Amino acid sequence: MAISPALGETLAAASDLKEKLQSKEVTPLHLLAVLLAGSHKWVQALRDAGITEEDVLDVIGKEDPL
Repeated sequence: MAISPALGETLAAASDLKEKLQSKEVTPLHLLAVLLAGSHKWVQALRDAGITEEDVLDVIGKEDPL
């Protein structure tokens, strides 16, 4: 199945984040952190709701490492 270039970039960035944080696998939280680092219009709605990249990274960090 073909995917868009933007989705491919997002998945690659989430995989890189997984490696950086030494997580077992890419989870939805990795994807969310990557998206929150971006500048999509809807990201501001998440930020306005109090969801930040830093908060998501903190939660990921509390998960079991490799």
